[in-house]
Amino acid sequence: MRVRDRLRPARWIRVALALAAVVIVVHYAQPLGMTSLRTLIAVSFADVPTVSTTELAAELASSRKPLLLDARSAAEYAVSHLPGALHAPPEDEPRLFRELSRATPIVVYCSVGWRSAGLARRLQAQGLTDVRNLDGSAFAWANEGRPLAGERGAFGEVHPWSASVAFLLVPAARGPAR
Repeated sequence: MRVRDRLRPARWIRVALALAAVVIVVHYAQPLGMTSLRTLIAVSFADVPTVSTTELAAELASSRKPLLLDARSAAEYAVSHLPGALHAPPEDEPRLFRELSRATPIVVYCSVGWRSAGLARRLQAQGLTDVRNLDGSAFAWANEGRPLAGERGAFGEVHPWSASVAFLLVPAARGPAR
């Protein structure tokens, strides 16, 4: 038996170990990545109040429903959005600032919470007093299997925003990127 033939089993073991490592990383990267991102957003936007997905779901089922503003792009919003949410792209902010009541309870969200935290901060700066950012935003909402509307909403899918953060969505929630 040649040396090369004796090394083949070791090669298969390395391949099997590498595949096992990939499975472990994929399984654990999503929750760890989302937790780290949520912490970064909480620290960077400490002045912006948040609401959990559980709290928001309870509020939406009550008589005191907040106004939902989706801070994502038109393509992201078209794929899916929280039921009843209004699309609030950056170019519409001046109109929003003029038209929203100062006392209206507002919850803003985006894919993971960064863009929506920025919008929440700008709305607060314009004098709106009851503005909160959805913790984990659309990704957390979809990952928990909560209802969505839009082209792919019935399938529970969310636009992944970019390949670099798509892993934060559970595979069943990853919608088409356009």
